[in-house]
Amino acid sequence: AMFGPYAHGDRYVVWIRSDQGGSMEYDGATQTAMGALEHEIMHSWYARGASPRSDADGWVDEAITSWVTDLFPLRANPVPYDLEPTQLRFGDDGWDGPQLSIGQYVFGSAIFADIAYRYSVHEVVEALGAFYVAHRNASYSDQELEEHLTCWFDDEVRAAFYHQAY
Repeated sequence: AMFGPYAHGDRYVVWIRSDQGGSMEYDGATQTAMGALEHEIMHSWYARGASPRSDADGWVDEAITSWVTDLFPLRANPVPYDLEPTQLRFGDDGWDGPQLSIGQYVFGSAIFADIAYRYSVHEVVEALGAFYVAHRNASYSDQELEEHLTCWFDDEVRAAFYHQAY
């Protein structure tokens, strides 16, 4: 309800793992440990409903999903710009293989926490929902999301993306 219509028909299949091994989302399904269920279900919107265009853009769905479902969901905290920048986007061609690490989950979600701190959680959810609806069943780049959020809010959003992602 927060982000827009579910993109995978009228069902969702879940296989709960008995171990704590890795989880993975699929179109309308997941295999997961119980502790990651909410995270994997959220990927039905960002990852499998609207998909990153390339591996280089793949940090976005983990960042948004983590911001929505982590231990402190929908948090609003400023990004400390006096710290070293974080690079979440890897590779020049976008297809040089997955580079996901804990950074995409933690530091990537900090971008959305920073925007929520500057504006409001409600406005960030509304902006991300509008972006999802525009890209539902299609792909997007992180630059397209940055542009959307910059237009929705203002140029302060660019600072968060350039400090935390690029």
